[in-house]
Amino acid sequence: MTTAGPGRPRLTKQRRPGGTAQAEILDAAAELFTTRGFSSTSTRQIAEVVGMRQASLYHHFATKDDLLVALLEKTVSAPLRLASRLAERDEPAAVRLYALILFDAGQLMSGRWNLGALYLLPELRTERFAQFRRERQMLRRHYGALAAAVLGQQDSADTARAGLPFRIVESVINERSDTEGRDTEGRDTERRDTEGGDTEGRDTEGRDTERRDTEGGDTEGGDMAGDDVKGVDIGGGDQPGTGTDSPQLLADAGLRVLGWTDVESLRTPAGALLAEFAAEA
Repeated sequence: MTTAGPGRPRLTKQRRPGGTAQAEILDAAAELFTTRGFSSTSTRQIAEVVGMRQASLYHHFATKDDLLVALLEKTVSAPLRLASRLAERDEPAAVRLYALILFDAGQLMSGRWNLGALYLLPELRTERFAQFRRERQMLRRHYGALAAAVLGQQDSADTARAGLPFRIVESVINERSDTEGRDTEGRDTERRDTEGGDTEGRDTEGRDTERRDTEGGDTEGGDMAGDDVKGVDIGGGDQPGTGTDSPQLLADAGLRVLGWTDVESLRTPAGALLAEFAAEA
């Protein structure tokens, strides 16, 4: 539960970015959850980083779980709204899918903290996070519907590929974790060979996450952070990073994996579609 309002006086001047106390608290929680780990972070530590009393933090967020819910919501709410609007448009499915990938990959890459890495927390299997899981599955289905329509336009019977664009987008999460060198439990995540194997395919507790969702079941061929997408040609040679062109590389990959070769023709109409929605917001 969150509470609006000024709360108690601060201990210090503002330390974190954000126009409200809630925004500052969320920024601090995002940093600590993604660098030190959720279970290793206390509300007292979050309050100290913000520069407020722990009691003041509780005025805005009653529990640590409430903070995690708010952070997770930020990763799916905007792309889900966009996907719902795109479903009502008449543009070709390829253009709409390209636009969705551009937006979704962009917001996963551009945040100050790699919030997508929180998808692998075991706490997300509990009822407290059921709404987030439902919304994420809704977003996955929007991706799948657009991808299936693209495959249908090409008379492709390989419907199994419809799940790949969503997985490609969420590969951003693992890449950011590798680049930033930390997982959500604060451990080094560099891929190193210890016994002839590496650490790919592991969740934040070191367990195998291949084809597993937050309920421990199959998720249409992908885990909570996106399954392995090796072998997909992203058109740029290197794996996509967090550069400004990476959303475009991932959007290209998301369409190419469906057999769409003329991705260049999609960039302008997809960009215009996003600009139209942004102007209306």
